[in-house]
Amino acid sequence: PYAYPSRYSSNYFIEPYVKVASTGKFVKLADTGRITAGAYNARFNHISVTTDAKSAALKGTLTRAFGFGYGDVFQPGEEVRFTVSIADRALHESNTVTTDSEVIPVR
Repeated sequence: PYAYPSRYSSNYFIEPYVKVASTGKFVKLADTGRITAGAYNARFNHISVTTDAKSAALKGTLTRAFGFGYGDVFQPGEEVRFTVSIADRALHESNTVTTDSEVIPVR
């Protein structure tokens, strides 16, 4: 049988959502069949700080950019948002944050 990679093959988890016009509710884009679940999960390289002190928790901002082709995944006029979480080296997952929604512009 095929061995699926671990969830932790990635350490940056992003779930796109699209607003259904008829209900006004956001649904996972994967549930619409337009992408597969986990399609936008990614991996940040190890982040480390060189100091003389013992290892300590790192604080900061991680930024990740994704390019979406116009009309490829999201359609013009659709309202979209994302949930994002990360996992550390010990596989502890962060809280999940939800982005503000954006409307894909119509040309």
